[in-house]
Amino acid sequence: MPTNIQNANISAAKLGISNVSKIFVGHTEIFPNTFQIQSAAFTDTSTLAAAGGNRTLRIIGDVGATYNLTGDGAGSFTLPLSTYDQTIAISSNGSAPCYSGSNRTITTTLTPTGNTTLQGGGGTFASSFTQDGGTGTTTSSVSISSLTITNTNRVTTTVNGTLYWASGSIFSIAYTAPSSAAVSSYDSLADFGTSYGLSYTQSSPRTVVGSGGSQTWTLTLTAGYVDSVRARVTATANTCYNVNLQNETTSYLYP
Repeated sequence: MPTNIQNANISAAKLGISNVSKIFVGHTEIFPNTFQIQSAAFTDTSTLAAAGGNRTLRIIGDVGATYNLTGDGAGSFTLPLSTYDQTIAISSNGSAPCYSGSNRTITTTLTPTGNTTLQGGGGTFASSFTQDGGTGTTTSSVSISSLTITNTNRVTTTVNGTLYWASGSIFSIAYTAPSSAAVSSYDSLADFGTSYGLSYTQSSPRTVVGSGGSQTWTLTLTAGYVDSVRARVTATANTCYNVNLQNETTSYLYP
């Protein structure tokens, strides 16, 4: 509730010869009817973890001063205490567990409103700190070496003039995979061309752990027939990695 002389704020009030510092009507302060904020800054400006968290914006000024915050913690507020620690919630910098991979600057800006001014006469107080970006998601190229498919028992059939691998054919598949921080495991399997009524079995194990190694396994056709077979390797990526797998297939093997 402003108290004015015509259109001007009252700059001083006296009771006899004594200065009056404040006048209230009930619980409402009507003099002085201008307010000042002396400062607004984060109490901790160290780097915040990528997962986010709370930081404290310490605002010092006259009780009843009004202000807007923009950036993190945005809103309109009235200063309840002469030194007030306002909690500012900071969101995560990207999605867990890898986050964005790039640091960012967190800034909260205080702008006075109404009859509130800032000490020093400026228009805003701004305070900032850095939030970590986490590891981000890394793409890693991994090359499979010595991937082979070999026919060890040849059984074929001819249908309408086309030669096919038939039930009883056996193939040996072998590969060597490197150690990679990006890979939790490798797995090998068979791909087939045009087939009819095909069934097959695959021996185990067919996997290699991410620390690398070699594996050999057997593919046996148990029913039907197929015009071609090839070997393929896949990779399961560790958290926060994408895997660009190279040399992961053989050529198709025809009878």
